[in-house]
Amino acid sequence: MAKQVTENRGERSYLFIAKGKFFETAKALLDGFVEHNYEFAGETKTSFRRYYDNVSGKLTQVGLYKDRFNTKNWNLVLVVEDEDETNQITIPWKTSKGSINLYARNLVARLENVSFDGNPITLAPFEFKSTEDDGSEKLRIGVGITDVTGEKLKAAFYEGIPKPTITKDDVGEDVKVYTDQNKFYYGKLLAIIEKFKASGQGPVVREKAETTSTATAPAAATATANVVKEEPKETPKAAEKPATEKKAAKEPAAAAAASNADPIDPEEFNDDLPF
Repeated sequence: MAKQVTENRGERSYLFIAKGKFFETAKALLDGFVEHNYEFAGETKTSFRRYYDNVSGKLTQVGLYKDRFNTKNWNLVLVVEDEDETNQITIPWKTSKGSINLYARNLVARLENVSFDGNPITLAPFEFKSTEDDGSEKLRIGVGITDVTGEKLKAAFYEGIPKPTITKDDVGEDVKVYTDQNKFYYGKLLAIIEKFKASGQGPVVREKAETTSTATAPAAATATANVVKEEPKETPKAAEKPATEKKAAKEPAAAAAASNADPIDPEEFNDDLPF
């Protein structure tokens, strides 16, 4: 099922991932949104998020783009479209610790098994703890992909993934360096992007919208599709539409209530989204 919306052809939504859910942001507490508090530059700030379980449609863009406001950072961007809506999913490529974001890492491995044949797929992020045979807990983070037949695609098994190296900082503390590991995943992503480009998939052709949407599509969204050079010219904007324009996908009631809980923060993962 696609992220549910009322009739608004051609609308573009900007989605991010946190705590195993897609979410979009707003500047006010609109219907279906929940308050989200976060730390930025030493201050506690507040934004508003609406969460979704999944997004469905045709995959029309896969790329790695520089962040507009911090050119040292890159984002993995996917665009999923159907006849009614366009969803742009943005995932930070790296964490603040320098490792590849676990959502991005898992998604790359699953994209290996996508056929890129133009049929719709469903993407559903997840984040949970599982109990191992030895009684220890392991954090499971990623983005599941289901194809048009309902089959859940497995993540590719990669052999020879480089382990992070250990060096010393200026006060003698151990620091993990992920350069070789990051190059490994970057190479895998580039191969996927080339495969996607070769498939010839492009934006969904729609009839002219009957109403004018308040969302503005990035000026270079189609011109730079699948090109690993720079981010689309327009930065994802917060949703400022009437609350009646969208419906949140069905999700457990606890999901919204947990939105202010402390994020799970194992050694190589944290919620780096400053909004």
